[in-house]
Amino acid sequence: MKNAVGPVLKIWGGRAELVVSAIRDDNPDVAVDVIDYGRHICVRAPDFLRVTRATIEWHLGRSFEMSSLDSIMVSFDGQITEFTDEITWHHPTAPSPRN
Repeated sequence: MKNAVGPVLKIWGGRAELVVSAIRDDNPDVAVDVIDYGRHICVRAPDFLRVTRATIEWHLGRSFEMSSLDSIMVSFDGQITEFTDEITWHHPTAPSPRN
């Protein structure tokens, strides 16, 4: 995939899959690839991805601090920007929609 961005998540008691579902929901018009490596899940899309706290909370069924995503995100491709309400990953040559 050209200009791939996104997180690599460690398996976290079924919660990593919920984060993947949230990523898919927050990027409905994007072809999101998910590769399960057993211990890690690689989430990729071209140029830009986002995940919001509200969507993660909806999938988890409880409150969630975006900073706690760092505990299961073992790596990522692209440039990451963390906000209190969302995390974005974007390719250096692609403009960030939040700018």
